[in-house]
Amino acid sequence: MENKDSPVQIKIKLRPPRKTESELSGDENLQVSASNPKKIQESKEMSRLFAEKTGRVLFDADLEEGKIEWMGAIKEVTGYDVEEFRKIDVVKFRELTHPEDRKILDRMWNYSREKEAVFEVEHRFRRKEGVYVHLGDNTVIFKGEKGRPYRAIGTLKDITEKTLSQRKLKGIEEKFLSVAEQIGQLIFDVDVKTEKIEWAGAIEEISGRTPEELNKLDMHSCKEIIHPDDLERVWNALRHSLRTGDKFNQEYRFVRKDGSYIYVEDSSFFLKDEEGRVYRALGVVKNINNRKIAEEAISRAEEMRIKEIHHRIKNNLQVISSMLDLQADNFSDRKVIEAFRESQNRVISMSLIHEELYKSRDMENLNFTEYIQKLTQKLFHSYRVGSNKIHLLSDIEQEVCLPMDLAIPLGIIVNELVSNSLKHAFPEEREGDIRIKLNRRKTTEKREKTREDAGKNYNIENTIEDTIEDTKKTRDTCFVLVISDNGAGFPANIDFKNPCSLGLQLVNTLVDQVGGEIELNRNRGTEFRIEFGKSKS
Repeated sequence: MENKDSPVQIKIKLRPPRKTESELSGDENLQVSASNPKKIQESKEMSRLFAEKTGRVLFDADLEEGKIEWMGAIKEVTGYDVEEFRKIDVVKFRELTHPEDRKILDRMWNYSREKEAVFEVEHRFRRKEGVYVHLGDNTVIFKGEKGRPYRAIGTLKDITEKTLSQRKLKGIEEKFLSVAEQIGQLIFDVDVKTEKIEWAGAIEEISGRTPEELNKLDMHSCKEIIHPDDLERVWNALRHSLRTGDKFNQEYRFVRKDGSYIYVEDSSFFLKDEEGRVYRALGVVKNINNRKIAEEAISRAEEMRIKEIHHRIKNNLQVISSMLDLQADNFSDRKVIEAFRESQNRVISMSLIHEELYKSRDMENLNFTEYIQKLTQKLFHSYRVGSNKIHLLSDIEQEVCLPMDLAIPLGIIVNELVSNSLKHAFPEEREGDIRIKLNRRKTTEKREKTREDAGKNYNIENTIEDTIEDTKKTRDTCFVLVISDNGAGFPANIDFKNPCSLGLQLVNTLVDQVGGEIELNRNRGTEFRIEFGKSKS
């Protein structure tokens, strides 16, 4: 119930007129019924029972005399006893109607003087205890031969709970939209079947468009408001959500009317029908431009800091390398000098990694292809200055990128094995080749869209770039690194798994560190084959 001073939104629905009573009097079936009082009484009794069971009040008003005949759920709807309420005439009924709503009755009578119609109205009525209830009033007004309204027949039903619930829901919706607009959010409601979208909230603030312009966009034309570089990622995520009904959440650059971009966060959920098919999407587009700008500034600062760290490490390692070089000059023993050179090359192999990372945009992964090429060039320069008898043959897959914690031990492994070939494979300046091969094995997994998935998408395939295409996912399961030479061969009396030399000890230790396996092939010279990065099953 509500206070009598609470305003109500008055609604009138007009429907095509029905037959007048004079027209109905010509109906043969009606004439037969009218000649049978028993039938009339049975009809009234059935009407009364129907009205009581459905919580309605039926009325038949004589507009010329102002009298009203009432029946049905009178006590339930009005609070009056049946005998009391039978005294309510047209004038009294108008008095019991809320003063602010009486104009609805006046408009009804005025309109009925011009046209016959069925009126569906809502107004407030004061019950016996003094509180107002909302009534749904369905009334038919009949006109006589002179065109004057003379009779009104209809029903009254208490719709207070429904009206207040709708009003509360509308109030919540208005508050929600107001909040969304104030905090810079767009609200959208998508009909998946028709592809239509309704927008509300901070439309002009975010999109730069008027509500009319934005509401012209449907699911297909929404591609226009997503940055081309973000479109594929966002659309793939949307496809997945439309198939599965999973929540959708993506950040992307929103294209404003003037062509500028702002970062937004798009979050939505999906409703499914009884067959599990998505038919509706509800969501929010939030302006996160300031946050993204701040994040990018922090990211750039962090990138510069990491670059500076790599740069300093590289410089420090180069200083160490130079100190080892200077220190080696103080010795004449060939083995001591060789030990200094080996240590220097190990330092250089690590220094090169930090140099490459400093130059790269990716601070965590190293282009190992370029790194090997530079490392081997430095090793050849270190061991064979001016010699053209030993040739380096490379078969290295392009764009192999490895994380730093994997690249550093592998770099030292390459350094040790290539150095070992340069020192021992070609005695007395023999001519030969050193080969380095690096590639990766691939496992391809093919995922096919099932007919069942296709059946759950209505005609969305036509909207979202036709049907979902079969895709292939490539997963790197194993890298293979081979370092070989066609020189004198690895000594048969040396167990390379348990060597005495520091270099081979390092190789075995680092292979274990990267989770790899190493094999030695003594046929046709020396070949070390290392497999690493295997997926663990």
